[in-house]
Amino acid sequence: MTTTSEGFTEKHRKHVTERPGFTCSGWVFLLIVIGLLGFAAIQIISGLHENSGISALVIVAAVLGVLCMSGLFTLQPNQAAITSFFGAYVGTVR
Repeated sequence: MTTTSEGFTEKHRKHVTERPGFTCSGWVFLLIVIGLLGFAAIQIISGLHENSGISALVIVAAVLGVLCMSGLFTLQPNQAAITSFFGAYVGTVR
């Protein structure tokens, strides 16, 4: 059994095969994020003005907007990025 420079043995190494990752245009999701966050901001401002509080729909819209925004990324020419789901490799975007 051989040991690598990191101290792992060969049985601890996992062989990962590169797979193409799923992507789509970010412009649609950018519009969705702007819409969700804009809706949440308008409802919060009008709710504070009328002293009616913040509804669950506003909180859900704000959380969904932030989650969608965290998935947006850009790639320069000749660059690649990996996509992961809860730490597990999903694919490579080129």
